Amino acid sequence: MAQSENIKRVQIRLPNDEFAKLKTWSRKLGVTMGQLGGMATQAGLDGIIRAVSPIDSVSTAKWAEIIESMELRKEGKIEK
Repeated sequence: MAQSENIKRVQIRLPNDEFAKLKTWSRKLGVTMGQLGGMATQAGLDGIIRAVSPIDSVSTAKWAEIIESMELRKEGKIEK
């Protein structure tokens, strides 16, 4: 499956000052405005989910990975 099949396009409208900030920071970071917009959207969405529903902010698979790492640390199989 091509990467583009796993990605959906979203259009947004930004106030002029936010657009300017996006443009400036995309140049500073060396990424496209679309890439930075995607990162900003994901970071913001994740923050909103953490604030309103913390239990949903971490997937079951990620919790399993965290618990496994904690158990390995407890057994001394990985460093703290």
